[in-house]
Amino acid sequence: MRCQRNGCPDCIGVNAWRRSLAVRHVEPTHELTVTTTDLHRCDNPWPEVQDRLRVLRQAAKRDHVDLGAFGTFVEQGSKSGMTHAHIVVKDGRWIDYEWLRSRLVSAGFARRFEYLPIKDGAGFTSYVGKGFASHAVKGYRDDADDALRLNGGRVGHFSRGFFPDGVRRAEVESLAAYSEASDEPSPWRARVWS
Repeated sequence: MRCQRNGCPDCIGVNAWRRSLAVRHVEPTHELTVTTTDLHRCDNPWPEVQDRLRVLRQAAKRDHVDLGAFGTFVEQGSKSGMTHAHIVVKDGRWIDYEWLRSRLVSAGFARRFEYLPIKDGAGFTSYVGKGFASHAVKGYRDDADDALRLNGGRVGHFSRGFFPDGVRRAEVESLAAYSEASDEPSPWRARVWS
């Protein structure tokens, strides 16, 4: 029996995989990748990234721009140590790129970013299945302590409304859907608990 704690080296990979399935299950619409210029090789970047995302959300609210609900995973490049965040957006909309660029810079992020719609079918599967999931699971397979340190001890960070019925319900529903699909690759055997 697994303890299911993120601090457990035996459980963290499975937890990350389950969370990435839940993210895929809610079908995010856009992907946003932001970088920082001052947090390279930072020991604990999450509080700073969290604060910058809060500033971005406040600016969006003030300017009446709907960013949608989002999930965030922070990484650092293995060679350069560049700190960046991979963000999946649920119910995202077209956003004026100049507005987004200026707000990202004023929040403390770098000028360079990517904000792209996730396409249905193969495009969605490749981004969420390989992209966000691999960003989440990759870090926890290679070095769980490092990935947890970068993300404030959590598998990922999700704003209110990202999982409409809660994260546990999304995990249960996504595991049920996963176990019914026969062509899904997984490093773990799916067990569905309700």
